[in-house]
Amino acid sequence: MEKYKKLLSKRVVSLSVVIGVFVILEVALLTMRDKLPAMPDFIAGFQAGVVIGVVLCGVFLLVRTILALRNEEALKKLYIKEHDERSVYVQQKSGALSFAISTVGLLIAIIISGYFNTVVFFTLLTALAFILLVRLALKLYYRTKY
Repeated sequence: MEKYKKLLSKRVVSLSVVIGVFVILEVALLTMRDKLPAMPDFIAGFQAGVVIGVVLCGVFLLVRTILALRNEEALKKLYIKEHDERSVYVQQKSGALSFAISTVGLLIAIIISGYFNTVVFFTLLTALAFILLVRLALKLYYRTKY
């Protein structure tokens, strides 16, 4: 259980960093809004919504993790929830399938967008390249780890 406590402590730090980065980014962008190119209101609203959503989810997970670290029973419940074999298996299978479906969907979108807008084409192509590079990096990491 000590190993799990260390993992949760690292998670607290990671969540704090992510929350901090999103808050700092939003504050910086709001402060410099007049120096940035004009954007439609729906994009600004979407961005604010994403930041608020990420921060709220992060705070929820952060509080849950901190409370679990302070309460032995809550720690055991969280450990069981995260290490349940069926849940882990379902998560792995759904992740692999969602990756494949997302990749094919992006490829189709890239092909179609090439007929209409070059900027969208290259944006989608860059997003796909990033996703594939992350997948490759994680695959190499886990091959050496296990």
